[in-house]
Parts: sequence; C-alpha cells; structure tokens
Amino acid sequence: MNALMNNGLILCLMTAVGFGSWPMIARFAGTNNAWTGFLVMGGTAFLCAIFYRQELSAVPSSHTLGLLALAGIANGIGMIAYTRLITDQQFGMSSYAPAALTLMVVFVTIVGALIFREPFPATKLLGLCLAVAGTWLMVK
Repeated sequence: MNALMNNGLILCLMTAVGFGSWPMIARFAGTNNAWTGFLVMGGTAFLCAIFYRQELSAVPSSHTLGLLALAGIANGIGMIAYTRLITDQQFGMSSYAPAALTLMVVFVTIVGALIFREPFPATKLLGLCLAVAGTWLMVK
C-alpha cells in the first residue's frame, strides 16, 4: 500500500474515483443535502482517523490548528454548495458537478501560483482557458 500511496498517478486515479463516486452514490441514496453532507463528512473523518491514526498523536501548534480550522470552514462552505448541486434534481449530475470540480482546479491553479510562487507557463494559462471554456459549455 505504501508504494501505491507514493505514486502520483495512482493517487490521481484514487482521487478521481473517490471524489467522482461519492456524489453519484449520494444521488442514488436520495437524501437531502444536509444528510448527504453530514454523513459523507462523517465517513471521511472515520476513515481518516483509521488511516492516519499514528500521525494524529503529534498535535500541531495552536496557529496550525487555527489555520486547519479555517480550512475546515472553507471546505464546509464548499461541501454545502456541492451537496446541493448533487442532491437537487434541477442541477444535472453530469454538468454542474464536473463544472464545480473544474472551477476548483482553476481556483487552486491560480491561487497556488500566486501564493506559493509556483511556475505559471503559457501552457498552464492555456489549460485554464480551456477549463473555463469547458465549464461554460458543460452548464450551457
């Protein structure tokens, strides 16, 4: 398992299948967005507690805990919006859910480049333009 968790392509595939599957499972469940968000996050916390049990013994500083709490609030806002997209029949599962995820990629790419001073070559800019155009076409 350690070798798999150190392979970037495998991690990308696990991310795609994991993040791509749960919205469809949740839509099949037919619950409202409150139950969907609560149970999906609860299941995530349970699985992470098992997987990261050894790392949880080292408690971060209060500053780090505060930043992680802020990250949790930001994730919660995203989760509330995303569960609404996947549970409400007015939003097409095959259009709005992928559009939201694509815009997340655009956001992370831009903010990552600005805050962490990551490279931003012309190919990345072209990719962002294509992602935004694809998002617009998906929800049109």
